[in-house]
Amino acid sequence: MDWQERREGEEVKRITIEYVEPGELIPNDYNPNVHEANTFDGLLDSLRRWGFTQPIVADKETKQIIDGEHRWRCAFVLQLDEVPVVFLELTKLERMAATLAHNEARGKHCPKLREAIERDFAVEGYDLEKVLKQDQLAK
Repeated sequence: MDWQERREGEEVKRITIEYVEPGELIPNDYNPNVHEANTFDGLLDSLRRWGFTQPIVADKETKQIIDGEHRWRCAFVLQLDEVPVVFLELTKLERMAATLAHNEARGKHCPKLREAIERDFAVEGYDLEKVLKQDQLAK
């Protein structure tokens, strides 16, 4: 399939961006993404220059960050009063899968933490690779 072709039945969800105080959000305890000091400084510079071009993604109920923990940490360094957030309603496994999918699109993982997430999925009867490819929790 050509990358420009739309798959039948494929629909992209419309998002709503809300602005909240950074202190309302909490990091997750399973994120295997790692950042070097120089890339964090680069992110700070980018936020100073262009602002938030990508909102933070968090769970609506738990306020746990799904994607954007480093942007969230930058918000404290920059002493921002509010940050843009897209809230989703997901189960814990869906949050974990979403974190991995976002991270794998642009970063590196700590192998031990990635393996721990794979084990969590296996215990629940899921194949993580299938979940990431299908964007659904299918056994």
